[in-house]
Amino acid sequence: MTSNDWAEIFEWSVGKAGVAITKYLRQDATSVDVPNEIDGKPVVAIGAKAFWKRSWLTSVSLPASLQTIDEDAFFGCSSLTDVSLPANLQTIGEDAFRFCSSLTNVWLPEGLRTIGDGAFAGCSSLTSVAFPESLQTLGEGAFSCCSSLSSVSFPSGLQTLGYSTFAGCSSLVDVTLPPGLQTLGYAAFNDCSSLTNVSFPADLRTIKNYAFYDCCSLSSVSLPAKLETIESYAFYNCKSLSSVTLPSSLQTIEGKAFGRCRSDLVIYGAERSVAERFAWESGIRFEPR
Repeated sequence: MTSNDWAEIFEWSVGKAGVAITKYLRQDATSVDVPNEIDGKPVVAIGAKAFWKRSWLTSVSLPASLQTIDEDAFFGCSSLTDVSLPANLQTIGEDAFRFCSSLTNVWLPEGLRTIGDGAFAGCSSLTSVAFPESLQTLGEGAFSCCSSLSSVSFPSGLQTLGYSTFAGCSSLVDVTLPPGLQTLGYAAFNDCSSLTNVSFPADLRTIKNYAFYDCCSLSSVSLPAKLETIESYAFYNCKSLSSVTLPSSLQTIEGKAFGRCRSDLVIYGAERSVAERFAWESGIRFEPR
């Protein structure tokens, strides 16, 4: 096809690296194939809001040359069920697929480095996600309110889970956190109401405020030996929580970290430790271990 043909379907800009698709023009097609090149130049980016609220789209095929999907690119494409992300993709921008409520599956390619804030938030039909080992940054709220998400596989080198990354993922039952994780962010798993089991990595140092707030199915927690800080409200309102094992490495447990859990909650830990003092001050039963 010539550039005149493509001009009936897309608007685009041309930069040093290649072509960026800036707007999808058609309103009569449920599927779209984005070309590998236009006028001999590779298509390397889907620009901001290029497919914004194209609610009639069900399928998008992206070119092998693509490196970047910018912010809000497919925001609100509520009928989109399938998107194939190419192997050369490196960046998915903020809110890129937010509220793609029919999206059931997404394959994240090895080589992907960044998933921006809110990138897949509100994708309420998405059932599983496997992150590539290449991933370096997982943005705040990236998969929040993905209410059908039941399976997550993390890259081993991920060191931080940020603010509300998986908040409101009410179908998550079992989570194994990556071995390289050191900081579990603010409200990272807030309101994951079906979460019953969390496997914590050995090198975890900090659990931040509200990390597991309102995880009402969580019944038992055993925290790793190098943990130093549990911030306030981290496990607040975990109404099924009856057993917590805390390491002697803990230096700080902030107020109400385990507030409004079961009345028969037992904290296990070393005698004369921060854990014992916290339990005594909070009126929670303590058993030495």
